[in-house]
This record gives sequence, structure tokens and C-alpha cells, in this order.
Amino acid sequence: MGASYNTILVPTVEREKFLQILAEALGQLGHDIVHREEPAAYGRFGYYSVQMIFIGPFGAHRWLPISSWGDGLCPFREWFRQNPLAMELSRNVSPVVYLFSYDAGVEVGYSIFVDGRQVESRSAGRHPDLHLQVTTVAAPLSGSNILGELLEDPQFDYTAFTDNFRKGNFKNLELATAALAERLGLIPHLLDPYDIDDGDGGIVVERGVYKPVTLDGWMAVYYEMISEFADVFREFREAVPDQKGEVGAKIRIIGRLADNLDDATVASFFGKVVANRNEYDMARIEALKVLELHEAKSDELHRGLGSAIASVLESRDDELVQQWAGIAAAGYMNVDRVCRAVTERLISRDTELDLRYNCLAAVKRLGPVEPAVAILRRLLEDKELGPSAIRQLRDWGIE
Repeated sequence: MGASYNTILVPTVEREKFLQILAEALGQLGHDIVHREEPAAYGRFGYYSVQMIFIGPFGAHRWLPISSWGDGLCPFREWFRQNPLAMELSRNVSPVVYLFSYDAGVEVGYSIFVDGRQVESRSAGRHPDLHLQVTTVAAPLSGSNILGELLEDPQFDYTAFTDNFRKGNFKNLELATAALAERLGLIPHLLDPYDIDDGDGGIVVERGVYKPVTLDGWMAVYYEMISEFADVFREFREAVPDQKGEVGAKIRIIGRLADNLDDATVASFFGKVVANRNEYDMARIEALKVLELHEAKSDELHRGLGSAIASVLESRDDELVQQWAGIAAAGYMNVDRVCRAVTERLISRDTELDLRYNCLAAVKRLGPVEPAVAILRRLLEDKELGPSAIRQLRDWGIE
């Protein structure tokens, strides 16, 4: 899939008032703000979470730009179709405009929200005869052209506007979203929250050329689902190392929460601890030990925890943490991402040997099914693991 971009534009308001409006909107969606970051200079934000909202400089323009993928706030498609965050924000400040480009411009669109209602929406696809996969084309209120009014162009026609980019020299609807942002006075034109989080900034498009720009003065707000365990999560975040650099309180908190993993907020918390390379390693290992023995009652929670384990195996991480991730992975091999990560680590001769053996044990746990057999056959000529693979295949009655 290609790059996707999205921006919510809110009429500029005083900083603390907006943060209060944002907190209220998130509360209506069942979430609390748990952390804020305002780097002195733009760069990689330090708090580990994809549940983030980036906010542009206050008072710099008539619009305050914010960008988020709304992780955890709603199903993926609903973010594009009805953007619940933009909708909730509009209850206190209106109008709110939402712009998006999905999958390198395969689909683009906008929505306008007033007083908690989606009052205008348009979308367009790169191939107009194909059904749009992400968005639904919602008709505006009868006779309205609110976007045209905001652009001070009463004759503005979004369909004609996007057609110019579909049929023009660039044949790229992503550029239509960039051009619309420019007409609204927004710089940068395209925003991807994951790029912002990585320190890559935003995009300005000049004559079809994409140019990265830094986002000086931007801040980040992180949110989590409202939970009966919120005080425990806060206690974990605020725990400090002792003189030896150890944070025993974090390990004890993991133990206290272990019996509550079927709660979605606790499962999400464990996933973040495991996947966060900046977290205390022994807390991550303790969480992995719990996950090794846990059987989630929900397929969704099981996949989420598996993805956190896989992310450890996919990265260059602490050696001991990765070894425990290899052990924990055995219970999550029915998650495609885990199976791929385990296989890649197992097959690679560059992987530390203990981790390879842990990954081999995870594959064996699958039993004599075709994926496991195929993986073991790739090891037959392996100097270190070949004999073990041969023995396992024989034990399964496979030559």
C-alpha cells in the first residue's frame, strides 16, 4: 500500500481552550489524554504509542492543523468516512474540515463537521468506475457548498477539481488533496502522523515535486482508553530507577496486572510495554513471560499481543528481550505476523543462536502442518539447526 495522509483543520483558538476541547472530545470517545510532548526543536517524539495526535502551532493561521490516525478510536474505514474525532471537536468549535488521501491517492476526500454533525462530504477515486473501498460518497446538505464558502469560491466543484488531477499531467489524486490544503492556506500540504512521530516532518508539494519540511512548534498529545486500571498504568509510567538503575516497581506492577489480560486496556498496556525499546528491559521480559502462558479469550486481543511480540523479533532489540520474545512467540504462531517474524529469525544465519533455537521451538509447536514442515525443510542443510530439524521431521513421520 502507498502513503496515506490526513489532516483535521480546526478554527484557531487559544491553546489551553483547544486542549480542553480535545480532552472533552476524546472523553466522549472513551479515552483520556495521558501524556503531552512539546520538543524544544522538532525531532523524534519520545513517548511510545501510536495513539497520538499531533497539533500545529497555535495562532499561526486561521486554521489549527492536527493529524492523527485515530488508533483505537474507531474502525479503520470509519476514520475516513465519518472521522469521529473531527465530529466531536465540532461540538465546541466549528466548522471542522477533514482532508485525506489514501494509498498514494487511490482515494481522496474531505468532510466538514458543524455542531457534531457531518454536514458535507465528497470523495473521489483514481478509477472513477470502480467502487471506492475506503470512503462512501455522502451528499452535502441540499444546495450547500460549504467548502466553496471556506475557499471564498462559491462555484467550487470538488468533482471537477479532482478530475483535473486525475486527467492532468501528474495523474495523481494525492496532489489534489495537497492542492486543496494549499488553497485553505495550510503548510505543510500533506501530513502522516507516523512520519511526524519518526521525525520526518510533513510534505509541501511544489509543481508536483514533494519536499519534506520540519514541523517546528508542533506538539504531541497521547491518549489511552479510559480504564479502571488507569491509576496502575500511571504508577507504572511514573516509577523511577533506584541507585542501581533497576525499576522493581515496574516488574511488580506487571505481576499485579497479569490476571487481567482479558481486559482490552490491560492487553494494550502489555503490548506497549513489550514493543517499546525504550522501556525498562526487565519489565518487558516479565511481560513476555506472562504472555508466554496466556491464552486470550478474544481473537482481536490475541492478534494484538502477537503483533507486539513480532515487533520485537522484527527489530534490532536487546538480545535477552528478543530471546524471550522467541519463547513467547510459540503461543502466537497462528498470527501471520508472528509466524513471518519467527521464520525470518530462524532462517537467518545472522541471528543469535539461542534466539534461533527459541524460534525453532515455536515452529515445532505448530505440529506436523504444512507451514511448519516447509520451514523445517529450509533448515535441512543448516549446520547448527539442520540435525534438530531432521529429527523433528522424522518424529512427525515425514522424510
